[in-house]
Amino acid sequence: MKSFKVILIYLLGFSGALSAAERLDEDMAKALIVRQLLSLIEGHDNLVKAQQLPAYQLCTYNDRNTAQKLSRHLEGLLIQQKPFNIRNIQQRQDIQTCHAAFINQPKDDDLDWFLANQATINTLFIINGETQAQKGFHIGLYLNNQKTFDFELNPSVLITSNFTPRKELLQFGKIVGADFKQKINLLRTLINYTEWSADKHQFAQHKDFQLCTLANATLATFIDHFADGKTFKGKKLANRTIQEASEAESCDAIVINQMANQDAVTLLSQRAEQRVLLIGNNQALGERGVHYNISPPNKTQRRFEINLIAFEQTGHSPHFELFNSASVVETDYPELSRTLNNIVQMTEWPGEADNQADNEAQHSPIDFCVFDDPVAQENLQLFLADRKTLVSGTSSKPITARLVSEVAALAQCDAFMVSADPPSQVAEFLEKQTLHPLLLIARNDKQVLEPYHYRLLMAPKRISFELNLEQLKAGGFKPAKALLDLGKVIRQGVQQ
Repeated sequence: MKSFKVILIYLLGFSGALSAAERLDEDMAKALIVRQLLSLIEGHDNLVKAQQLPAYQLCTYNDRNTAQKLSRHLEGLLIQQKPFNIRNIQQRQDIQTCHAAFINQPKDDDLDWFLANQATINTLFIINGETQAQKGFHIGLYLNNQKTFDFELNPSVLITSNFTPRKELLQFGKIVGADFKQKINLLRTLINYTEWSADKHQFAQHKDFQLCTLANATLATFIDHFADGKTFKGKKLANRTIQEASEAESCDAIVINQMANQDAVTLLSQRAEQRVLLIGNNQALGERGVHYNISPPNKTQRRFEINLIAFEQTGHSPHFELFNSASVVETDYPELSRTLNNIVQMTEWPGEADNQADNEAQHSPIDFCVFDDPVAQENLQLFLADRKTLVSGTSSKPITARLVSEVAALAQCDAFMVSADPPSQVAEFLEKQTLHPLLLIARNDKQVLEPYHYRLLMAPKRISFELNLEQLKAGGFKPAKALLDLGKVIRQGVQQ
């Protein structure tokens, strides 16, 4: 770190301790270091760049004095092949129109607002002061005890916004948050303690371990930095970024940071076909179908999550010792969506057969309602849209998962799933509801809502369902024979 500081200070014409008389040199050095930092981070200009602005927008906030100093020292210089345009914005929300923001005199209420409104997603923040990066900003710039400039980088914020620092920044800057280094060590441990299926022939053929990150070059950069010189499954690490699900075949494992695009949904939905180990770095990804999640929800109080349904589908095998530190995922939304999709696609609604010649009626969306469970609704909508029926000769019906919180709204639904103990008003509504055919799906053994048509049976390694034929017949619903073969049939309260 010292050598970089000496070189950087020399290049900027700035050295030695600062006194009050040398204040102008400090301002000049700070401005040029800000420019240097910005030039060594890629990807942060993409959003504003799309607007085809002729100049690079570097902003201050309610700080005209700093804006004037930056203009004085950066005028005529280029960054990202564009000239600087220094702006002092006065409305917090205008920060999103900036490529980058330099906050020289930070105020806590302003910083809190920027964080609460996720301003760091699209704008690169450099905050003057030690520990500012740890609060949730990309870079902190400050004078150390030797009166030379130091800077800190926050890997989690950079990864979330996908702003990629050059390797020299990681080498010479201070990376805050020791937990991220521990995450990379955990990532390596999980891979080393996992066995690949015998039919995964390309894994044995690979000379290097092919670790991919999906659409996040920043995550790949930090993995390279912290895993430098370490082996994965006894192999040298070959780490790269892929942009599309179609590239997964060449990977041994893929790290997913967030559901940034449809390719993430496709990877998770098609994991049984891809047979690639999937590792998540986001609290929501355990239930969304990765094998391991190294960022588990706080409620688990475990180091990582493990999804046993994902392992069952791809043939990977986790070492038994991993379970001592793992939290087993209770719900797998890709498989839950597949099961619900099969139920909906292979169930004939009353009068549906009479409308087969009517294309508009045949392809009208199924209004699938989730009662009072926004997490389930969001995930089902995500994966149901990616599902197709598995039965040949069956027309695929579009399905829209909608959140319903009021009992009266159920009257407009085609199908209805309860994810938690429903209030008594729901049962009362179902007893009186006769005008509109409503397919009722109960979830989990503990939450039986009579009379149900289908009941989902949740287990750590499998999601299955049972059919109540009497209730289906009474409601005018007709399940396809293939659906009868997939589920457990209940007749007069007896499983067959």
